[in-house]
Amino acid sequence: MKLILLRHAKAQKASWDVPDRDRPLQERGHRQTIQLANDLPGPLAVDSKVPWTIWCSPALRTRQTLEGWRQNSLSKSAWDGFVEPQQPDWLYLAEAERLESERQLLDDAVNLLVIGHNNGLSDWADSLLGRPQAPLRTCQLLVLQSPSQKESSLCWRIELSWIADQNEPW
Repeated sequence: MKLILLRHAKAQKASWDVPDRDRPLQERGHRQTIQLANDLPGPLAVDSKVPWTIWCSPALRTRQTLEGWRQNSLSKSAWDGFVEPQQPDWLYLAEAERLESERQLLDDAVNLLVIGHNNGLSDWADSLLGRPQAPLRTCQLLVLQSPSQKESSLCWRIELSWIADQNEPW
């Protein structure tokens, strides 16, 4: 199983006027989704042999991140055959333990793309990898590979780590 973890792109700052779930991407976040689409056309570029399931947090910023990735992809076929993403309420600000328990309900013959939030995504990656990593930045993507039955390790491994605007000041 491959697992893509994608933290949403840069969102507008929290304010009293807008509920957290309704915070949209800021202009920088939209640019990040274009970069993502240019560098990685879609999950099928990672693995086209195995079906994918998509989980997207119901928050506006995560939905806009996924939509920006899809809409800006230079290769529309990189998204061919994808069903609409699942947007379960439990995914909004989900903790690592919940993410893992839900993943374990899936068939291992299916790959999973999760668009969500910190700290849950970063903590989940730490748990799967068996060691702490730097927290995921906005619009950072990790492609993880589960251990095969032949491997003695119980830990997943990183196949790809991609970060939007690495050359811009944070």
